[in-house]
Amino acid sequence: MDFNTLHHQPQPLLIANAWDASSALAAEQAGYDALGTSSAAIATMLGYEDGEGMSFDELFFIVSRIKAVTELPLSVDLEAGYGDTTDQVIENIHRLAHLGVVGINIEDSRVINHERSLVDAIYFADKLRELIQACPGIFFNVR
Repeated sequence: MDFNTLHHQPQPLLIANAWDASSALAAEQAGYDALGTSSAAIATMLGYEDGEGMSFDELFFIVSRIKAVTELPLSVDLEAGYGDTTDQVIENIHRLAHLGVVGINIEDSRVINHERSLVDAIYFADKLRELIQACPGIFFNVR
């Protein structure tokens, strides 16, 4: 069953959070129908604080390892997008989609100097419109 269909079932969709290949396999063996990544768990595993403390390339490597061991639909916590521009975020989403990622979480805040702050609502709405238009087929979970 595809990721969008899983969201339209009569019963709730339970998505297991994974942070590496072995946690993804454990979730699959436990019977989950879909996976999401946990940005905090991946960051902590790699010795970083949550909030884009690691590079996108490090996140991408972990996601590629998860996708290498499971065919379950995978949604990636992309935090604020790992890019200073919308074009950079779009490029990151395209790279993830090329791996087979079906969805992303994206936040309306950024962590700067260890402090999380909301971004301007109009700026964020414009950014979302651009992301959705440039990334058809990706499921967006906006937080």
